[in-house]
Amino acid sequence: MNSPVNLRAENVLGLKRTLSVMLTYQCNAECANCGTLSHPRAKGTLDREVLMSAIAAAGTLDFGNVVFTGGEATLRPVLLLEGLQAGRAHGLSTRLVTNAYWARTPERATTAVARLVDAGLQEINFSTGEEHIRFVELDRVGRAAAAALRAGLTTCIMVELRTGRQFDADDVRSLPDLREAEAETGRRAMVIESPWMPLDPFEPGMNADTRVTDQANVAARNGCDSVLQTYTLMPDGNIKACCGIGARLIPELTVGDLAEDDFLPSSIAAAERDFLKYWLRFEGPEKILAWCAEHDPTIDWEGLYAHRCQACLRIYKDERVQRVICEHYHEILSNVMLGAWMDTVAIPNSLNQGSQLPQQNVPIGMPNAREDQI
Repeated sequence: MNSPVNLRAENVLGLKRTLSVMLTYQCNAECANCGTLSHPRAKGTLDREVLMSAIAAAGTLDFGNVVFTGGEATLRPVLLLEGLQAGRAHGLSTRLVTNAYWARTPERATTAVARLVDAGLQEINFSTGEEHIRFVELDRVGRAAAAALRAGLTTCIMVELRTGRQFDADDVRSLPDLREAEAETGRRAMVIESPWMPLDPFEPGMNADTRVTDQANVAARNGCDSVLQTYTLMPDGNIKACCGIGARLIPELTVGDLAEDDFLPSSIAAAERDFLKYWLRFEGPEKILAWCAEHDPTIDWEGLYAHRCQACLRIYKDERVQRVICEHYHEILSNVMLGAWMDTVAIPNSLNQGSQLPQQNVPIGMPNAREDQI
């Protein structure tokens, strides 16, 4: 293993990384604009040996958690349960993302959740909204969330945010099964609304509200906390340096190959040599688009994006944006890397002074800012 890999394995960014495992591309649903391009006929399942190797490596590299997703991860029940057991054995927190299609009855929901908990599951996230309910009725989400609360799981329900929708977060909170379980357990499910995004980077977002980014609010947008923190294993053998939404459409987010030796640490090293990924993490795609538009006013971005993954897709797919970055990135590079150093080294060290916590003395290595990496 060469020195860049060893250096990055020390986690100089100070992140608790997440291993995201896309067990399969297949899904019982066929949502329009699915961020992972999943549907019932999709091919591809993660190899068991690769999964076990990745989870073991994540434990060694001090990752914080492992997330099982898809597609619909519960369509691969044996692989999912084995992955959960391995995550627990290697000291990782565990999370499952699912659409709850399996909660056909309260009894089935209880049985399914019990099996997941016995295997080591600690947190469960349910996806629902206008697209999802075409395939999984909302009552199943309520039953599944109720079973999860009774089993002691941290429970979150993600609701699609879009214009013209039939229901919102308040309707989800009012589901009878969910309300009954919350009253019974004294615990509450987190219900979060998240914008539903088109996969066309030039198509206006589906949200005519203040979540859409423009010049008036772009300064308040933060960096992407997924890039350089989450590493997603894909069934096609690729490793992506983000959460995976829309990532199948962006080859540049591929940082490794599951067939390689030591694929996880080498993927981390490859990701951390890419300046654009630092820029996305510490400033965010919206600010990058705004900066590019200052150099090329023909880049129209205001009022288009409520979901930052769509804005990120625009960065990688718009030739005008790419041209500006390649020609002018050196003008912003020092500011971005200084901000990264402040956030990950200087400020943590300052806060740790006088305490018993060890200080970080390893500076962030300057990534190679070649054009083939931005």
